[in-house]
Amino acid sequence: EESGGELVGLGVTEISRTTIIPEVDAYCLSKIAEYAGLGGKVVVEAIGTDPLKKLNAAFQYFEEHEVPADDQICFVSPAFMSALRNTNEVTKFLTQEDFTASKDIRFKIEKYEGRTLITVSPDRLRTDIKLGNGGYSWGSNSKAINFLMVAKSAVMHVVKYEKVKVIDGDTNLAARGFDGYTVFVRIYHDVFVPDNKRVALYVHVSGTAAATETSNVT
Repeated sequence: EESGGELVGLGVTEISRTTIIPEVDAYCLSKIAEYAGLGGKVVVEAIGTDPLKKLNAAFQYFEEHEVPADDQICFVSPAFMSALRNTNEVTKFLTQEDFTASKDIRFKIEKYEGRTLITVSPDRLRTDIKLGNGGYSWGSNSKAINFLMVAKSAVMHVVKYEKVKVIDGDTNLAARGFDGYTVFVRIYHDVFVPDNKRVALYVHVSGTAAATETSNVT
């Protein structure tokens, strides 16, 4: 009774962080990549040793199609971000804020040419994501996305219904004798890109498909 409310709050936060957000991210990014193949630009190749050159090609594509630079955002894989950190294509300078209190010196790229770069877990950054009971998965034709660049104004993520319900043990009649709290979460959503805005999508994917189908990421 004394800690129940606090535990429920922490539980709901963890459910959101570990279950809802990863699944929503995986589905939406996969769907946007699918839209890129229906009017945008899809490049299939390995990351290689020249990641900046590959980003510059995306910038050139957007400039040719008059997509404003301040409207662009780029989701990148950890592998692609690592290639950016280690590339010899640009001279990197460490400022005082890049140092930590320990001996570990860190260099982090957050923006390049004014575009924000957001690193996404590789489990969430794939094509052909499939939703199922208990999580999501991908099939043998799924490919890892190296980076996905989009115009923010082109993508519409619509949440039609989102409900978090917490039922305590006194009123949880369906729990069959369980006296603890039960948390129900239901979200109904989708992501859309209008036909005339799909030109503002650019996806760079690995040339190698998944060897085998991956079981559910719960």
